Amino acid sequence: MVALQLGGAPAATLGEVKNRADLVIFWGSNPAESHPRHFTRYSGSAKGRMNPRGRKDRYIVLVDIRPTPSVKYADEFIQIKPGHDYEVLTAMRMLTNGNRPDMDSVGDVAIQTLERLVQRCKDARLGVLFFGQGITETRGKHQNSMAIYQFGKDMSRHSKFLTLPMRGHYNVVGSGNTMCWQTGYPFAVNFGRGYPQFNPGEFSVVDLLKRKEPDAALIVAAEPMDHLPYEAARHLENIPTIVLDPRETLTTKMADVVIPVKHAGVSVEGTAYRMDHIPIKMRSVLNSPWPKDDEPLSTIIARIKAIRKEEAET
Repeated sequence: MVALQLGGAPAATLGEVKNRADLVIFWGSNPAESHPRHFTRYSGSAKGRMNPRGRKDRYIVLVDIRPTPSVKYADEFIQIKPGHDYEVLTAMRMLTNGNRPDMDSVGDVAIQTLERLVQRCKDARLGVLFFGQGITETRGKHQNSMAIYQFGKDMSRHSKFLTLPMRGHYNVVGSGNTMCWQTGYPFAVNFGRGYPQFNPGEFSVVDLLKRKEPDAALIVAAEPMDHLPYEAARHLENIPTIVLDPRETLTTKMADVVIPVKHAGVSVEGTAYRMDHIPIKMRSVLNSPWPKDDEPLSTIIARIKAIRKEEAET
């Protein structure tokens, strides 16, 4: 998200990919395991308006630091040295703009291989580069993502080219979209002064927990004990923690208070956002005795307001 704010990106919907893309690149992503329906519905074997033969009308490239189960679906696999995504992307940007690096290889990838890939991108009717969380797990972090976005913008001067992130969790885009239209910021928002303040690194949950600033936590539909760094997650064990979740998790096991709620999109209807920011209407398919997420939250807010009113009157 930081990279997107810094540089912007050429993007489109997955429907555009399905109907028009004849070149698909997966970078730092293993969709065969992380997004098993992605190949069949949008990027691989799906038949589209300009891809009537499905898989036969697409050339798929996989770029990663090691072979993954997705390799068998690709026409070409490019293995790069761990931690060298930024260098390889910079070399590709140079080649895109007509400047050849004065070296034989970058990140253990031959310059000739990168030249062929860049030329294939230029010749594509519609090229799309999907990138996963793998590129953010090295020292470059969001600079790697920004390099991908910049490569997409450079390539758009030569052909129609898109760059799309492979989102990790269900409706993770929804939280960012909701925060944006309510506050103007996608994450790391602080309401401590009565109005939204945005500052990644200061108000991000990992940074706050590492500095041990929170003295209580309310966790809604998240699994910090399994996904946050150890040092940050460990602080949650030392403070009062309330969790709203429809299932048992590592976080619910350590929480002081657990409020079971309905499973969004299963036991309660609503709206979820697809990874390309398209809102999807979700229907309720199973009954549940538990309340919706907003019901206990509304009760907590009402109780806090009542306490404040009582304190003001006394």
